[in-house]
Amino acid sequence: PVLLEVHDLPSGQVGPHWFRYFRDMKGKKRISVISRGLLDTLTEKFGAHFRSADVIMAPNGVELERYESMPSPEEARKTLNLKEAPTVVCSGHLYSGRGVDLFVELARQFEEQQVQFIWAGGKTEDVHTWQEKTKDISSLTFTGLIPNSAFPLYQAAADVLLMPYSREIGISSGMGNSAQVSSPMKMFEYLASGRAIIASDIAVFHEVLNEHNCVFCEPDQADKWK
Repeated sequence: PVLLEVHDLPSGQVGPHWFRYFRDMKGKKRISVISRGLLDTLTEKFGAHFRSADVIMAPNGVELERYESMPSPEEARKTLNLKEAPTVVCSGHLYSGRGVDLFVELARQFEEQQVQFIWAGGKTEDVHTWQEKTKDISSLTFTGLIPNSAFPLYQAAADVLLMPYSREIGISSGMGNSAQVSSPMKMFEYLASGRAIIASDIAVFHEVLNEHNCVFCEPDQADKWK
């Protein structure tokens, strides 16, 4: 018996062939997908070859224990040696389509109001690139890689958490576009943190988010986000 867990569309020269092999193989098998959007796109590209009973819908999630007894934003900022000011945070990598340009533009526009913007995470080489581009914005900080265990504290330090994704979202390989199928880890972490969330209005995010737990904004439209 085989269980295939899928987080993105099969890609490269081997991926589609391997997926078709799994699709057509005999015997007991089930497929687990992280979003309805991913299942619909797989069906569109490869056909509806799985019985509904053999499809497991399992979005990404979060260990709620990590978010118990969250400090207040003021306490978290003090622990992290951040200045006491209205704080906007985005956590995660700096891959293409994650909204770094929008984040930077908002930091620039809110600099006079002394709102601090913090991007927690990111590979060293990406962080250096963005630090060089934004060295004139004193209210903007790129932390670089941090221990995964530290993410809840940075998210706790926020008054507002952003998911500023573009309409095309790159993946870790630098190829592909996950905007139709994505189930970002930060989405579940943000919800667990209990902070205000502003998210890009992308269809797949509506599988989890709604107008009662976040505010949606048009991707890449800085004026709407402001």
